Amino acid sequence: MNDITIVENVIPAGDYELDFLIQKNGTLVLSFLSEQSKVSINYGYQYIMYRGSDEGDRLRTINFYLKGKDKNFFKDNLMFMVTNSDFVEWIKKEQYGMFESREMVHHMFVTNNDIIDVVATNFPVIAVD
Repeated sequence: MNDITIVENVIPAGDYELDFLIQKNGTLVLSFLSEQSKVSINYGYQYIMYRGSDEGDRLRTINFYLKGKDKNFFKDNLMFMVTNSDFVEWIKKEQYGMFESREMVHHMFVTNNDIIDVVATNFPVIAVD
């Protein structure tokens, strides 16, 4: 069963919006802006798959993750770690188990307007300006 935790002490608290997402030459870079900070998240060649959607199209997901948590769980937090991820399990099935032993992490980025899920083999490089 999916569970979610805040990735703490990495990105300053703030009300972020997606500035851009670039997938180019096998790399993935996300950029988020708040009134105080610009955050660049670079997965390089470590990402396996991502999906992006309007938060209004993921209401069931939001409600699921809020069960048993404060209603402000997502407020001022940008990056979350999803454990026991259905998305990771789906990817493994799509790969017919060829990479079953490969460690995969699922990060979810939540803004007022977007939810972006990234599955990667490692933690990204994060720069805060």
